[in-house]
Amino acid sequence: MQISEEKISDVAMRFSVTVPAEVVAEKIDMQLAGHAGNVKVPGFRKGHAPKELVRTNFLGRATKDAIEELIRSVTTDIMNSRYQGSVAKPRYEIKKYEPGQELVFSVVIEAAPLVELKDLKELHIEKIVCEVSQEDFDRGTKAFFDGYTKNVPVDRAVQELDFVDVECMLLHKGQAVHKVSMKDLPVMQGKFEDDSIEQAVYEHIIGLKAGDEITIPFTVPKRFPTKRKLEGKRVMVRLTVSDVYCEQHVPFDAAEAKSLFDVESLDEAQEILMSIMRKIRANSVLFYNRISVMNALAEAYDFDVPGTLVQDDIRRLYPDFLEMLQRESNEPIQKTSAEIIDELLPIATRRTRLGFVFHAMSAKYKLEPSKDDIIEYLFNEAIAQQVEYDDIRERYVHDEEFAKNVRYSVIDILIIKKILEEATITEKVVTAEELNTLIEHAFDDLNVRAGD
Repeated sequence: MQISEEKISDVAMRFSVTVPAEVVAEKIDMQLAGHAGNVKVPGFRKGHAPKELVRTNFLGRATKDAIEELIRSVTTDIMNSRYQGSVAKPRYEIKKYEPGQELVFSVVIEAAPLVELKDLKELHIEKIVCEVSQEDFDRGTKAFFDGYTKNVPVDRAVQELDFVDVECMLLHKGQAVHKVSMKDLPVMQGKFEDDSIEQAVYEHIIGLKAGDEITIPFTVPKRFPTKRKLEGKRVMVRLTVSDVYCEQHVPFDAAEAKSLFDVESLDEAQEILMSIMRKIRANSVLFYNRISVMNALAEAYDFDVPGTLVQDDIRRLYPDFLEMLQRESNEPIQKTSAEIIDELLPIATRRTRLGFVFHAMSAKYKLEPSKDDIIEYLFNEAIAQQVEYDDIRERYVHDEEFAKNVRYSVIDILIIKKILEEATITEKVVTAEELNTLIEHAFDDLNVRAGD
């Protein structure tokens, strides 16, 4: 067997392999022997068909299986002995094969790049500073007080834009298997995922009153938090309406302050509002400063990355990117698929490269999210998604994939904060209006819109 190698990049090697004809023939015979003992040929008992008849009927399948096994075996040997640390599935191409002849194929194996981290002080970053001014606070509290609403119970049938308290009992084969309680569920079209239980409730609840009970069909989606394995199964849901509310404007007084914030006075409520406004402002500032950090890192690091990972990222980005282009254009998109992929290539390459940089930084600085970091992130997500904190925390507890992504996101934030602490910083103080303008203009950058 002959193997030659060619360096494609710092992270990829192409190995050209020639397998002698007798080795290929031996593998094919082994495959045929396996088929002879397992397949059923009309007119013969299983495993007792003549070898020549087996060869006639199964030579094509045996040859295909033999070649695939040879490629896997040789590729594994190469990865173990010559090129360890593969980060993507090897790509192979059959160059030449004719029955009875040698097999010639090539395989491209990609490894993770060796990232040599730079001193953080070498990064030069313009850091935005934007405090909540008294004018910002006065304007924000006025908007809050003027727009304050409360869900008030009503004695009528459910209408669009109402809120409801409902109890949902999942029934499988007539047995109750899981209970879901939902409070203040908005009755709002387009609010929920198509396969969610909330959407199923929305589709059937209009016209019901408090105390009404109906049974509806429901297909359990993936990662639904039930004790039994019910993903993809059709169940029934017994839906009971507890209360119906409609949103009404009410004056924000001491009683509302007590109800909403559990404080005794409006002054204390305003202190809490100031704290919330500062947190929201800090998140906006961090968002913009993160863009500056990512741009600085993209300029500082330039190394080869595995092409397979880039192509994988393009496939992930493509649907959302296409949807984004369609939203931004009033006319049908004129670009071809190839043109869109070309546009995504530098974005995906940058994302992949920065992913390796962040991974290296996480390992070097041993950054692990604390419980408080997780709580703060979930709290901010609840504000951003306009959902209850308890709901998003429940998802974090029960949805492993979501929890993993939260941890990754928090580690990214910790890295960004460390860079902003140790890099060479030039501070620029801006107003709230200027910050909003900067963030708005930042979305002109395709890297930002693609979720850099």
